[in-house]
Amino acid sequence: MATQDLSSVYTEIGIPHLFMITDSNGTAIHLIGQAEIIDKACGNNVNMGTSFAFEYAGINGISLAMQLHSTVVVQGVQHTMRFFKDWNCICSPVRTIDEEIIGYIDLSFSTDVDVTFAVPLLKKMIEKLERKLKKSRESINKEAAYLLFKPYNLSNREREVAFGWLQNKSVLQMAHLMGITEGTVRNMLKKVYAKTGVRDKGQFFKKFLT
Repeated sequence: MATQDLSSVYTEIGIPHLFMITDSNGTAIHLIGQAEIIDKACGNNVNMGTSFAFEYAGINGISLAMQLHSTVVVQGVQHTMRFFKDWNCICSPVRTIDEEIIGYIDLSFSTDVDVTFAVPLLKKMIEKLERKLKKSRESINKEAAYLLFKPYNLSNREREVAFGWLQNKSVLQMAHLMGITEGTVRNMLKKVYAKTGVRDKGQFFKKFLT
């Protein structure tokens, strides 16, 4: 979902730039931009699977947004990573309807470009994405979800937990509905993550809602 929206915007921005989509832990799950920029980024260890959390990548737009839980701007020399020294980066969290952060979107472009154009652009894109996430969660039905889960050999209880997670129910809500403890729900979520090959809620939503 996010990649489709960003890809459409990518063609409209008339300057060299790079979009990075990460999960809630700051790990890149998608890069969008001109081929030469992505090639250069990959050559500098900026790729899918790269962690931009502070402990791994120091100061950057994503790590700062993770710390402040808000939209941030990091300019040129403020970056720790050498690749971004010539880039301005603006990054914003993506939230669910319950204000839980499920990922981040970062827009990077040359330090020669005025950063003010990017703030309203990214804000508009985030708002559009969050509306789509809300709509997709409201519209998903149990039968369709269970078909998506079928290849992963989830148990009946694990499917219930996975479906509740897609509906954005909390662990406490699911525990009450299913008549089990919160600890049991969390253990089943870990099994669901392991079987479906995801590490966190952001990746889980991306896998089954896009």
